[in-house]
Amino acid sequence: MFWKRTKIWLQYAKRNRWQAVGFLLFGIIPLAIFHLLQRQIEVWEDAYLDKHGTSTAASAFVVVVDFIAHHPIWSIILFAVSVILGLLIHAYIATHPFHEYEKEAVSHDRPEESGSPEGQKQRETHGKPVAGQLPEYRPLVIPAEYGRNSERSSYGLFIVNPGYTALEVHIPTVGVASSGYTLVFPPKLTQFGERDHKCFMEAWLEHPTLPGRDGGQLSNVMRTANIDSLNFVIRYKDLDSVWYKSNCRIELDVSLQSGLRAIFLGQALLGDNPEELQESPPSAEMIHAVHVELTPSQGQADRMYLEVENFGEKQTFHAQCRVLARRNDPNPQRLLTLDLGWVRNKARELEIRRGETCSLYVARAGQGRPSRDIEWIEIVGSPERVQSQWAIGQVTPLPEYDVEIVIFGGENQQPYSEKFTIRAGRECALEMFKLKADSEVWEDAGS
Repeated sequence: MFWKRTKIWLQYAKRNRWQAVGFLLFGIIPLAIFHLLQRQIEVWEDAYLDKHGTSTAASAFVVVVDFIAHHPIWSIILFAVSVILGLLIHAYIATHPFHEYEKEAVSHDRPEESGSPEGQKQRETHGKPVAGQLPEYRPLVIPAEYGRNSERSSYGLFIVNPGYTALEVHIPTVGVASSGYTLVFPPKLTQFGERDHKCFMEAWLEHPTLPGRDGGQLSNVMRTANIDSLNFVIRYKDLDSVWYKSNCRIELDVSLQSGLRAIFLGQALLGDNPEELQESPPSAEMIHAVHVELTPSQGQADRMYLEVENFGEKQTFHAQCRVLARRNDPNPQRLLTLDLGWVRNKARELEIRRGETCSLYVARAGQGRPSRDIEWIEIVGSPERVQSQWAIGQVTPLPEYDVEIVIFGGENQQPYSEKFTIRAGRECALEMFKLKADSEVWEDAGS
């Protein structure tokens, strides 16, 4: 990446010579200043000695100052400063985006992207990339690390794009070998450019017969199944609708906090043939979602529950609450993903029969913590609670959250989710209502 940026900068320097020369001159400023200082000290010494002679103590001091100014140690220090400035300049070249110039250079080198008649003609006759031959100007989406996102309190893959803008970035579902689990990523990322820096793609584990797990359990699943590595691909396309894939691998690495290392293996060209992009047909377990209906508590109360009615087969369920937004919050905090508990057994997982309804404990409101002048609401979950506090009568309108409740089942592959708003009410109460009229089922990450 550094040499690519340096090459771009040199091309920029050819067209913007005065700016480039001025930028490079910055490195010789210390040398020029020091040289001028040495000459001035020498002039001062000669003038003083001509006037006062060499027999006084002051004259000796002047000679010592001149000696120190011309001592080789200063040349060494100056050299070190020049090296440091040179490194800073190179770091600037390596990290400065030069976005506008890059766009100009691409248009100059590829007239088909301009609006000129010549460009129009080239667009009409522009051939498709040769199979296996990667174009020079292309996106490159690669994994940075697999780990925990502290802002969302969930695990997944951090990706970066040091190349050009990528569209429809997605990671197809990956089978974790003999464990029976599949590693699932969220739907497509619409657009991802270099300016976006790192992007987080949350991951979780699903199983056709066992309860799902969050992405932080991937290393445990791999060790239990005696799996050392897991191959996966990242798919995306460029602005010309040419598709690429980045071949990647997740390996066990005990030296890292997450226990996993994400590695980029190489990039391949997929072209624009839909047959090359078609995924293998999903299995019977993957095409059905968890069949449940969610009903929040009606009216205002100091505790909010969510009834879950199971219309499918008897299975073990667990639920998560993902905080999507916080409004009117006098002490806003990061958005978290929490595991909710069931009222019946006060546990994370619960087996529910067909036609049976069980409740999740979602949120509560109260007063007097730490003083009677304080009201609060909180979403009750693990590993920590999401809470808002305010002084009575000093916050209008009152705090509210947008949340997504996700129901994971044991017999079905896809989780079920609905979005709700939890709003504080007067006198230590709150209410909960659906954010959208229609429920939604997560799109398969591989589609």
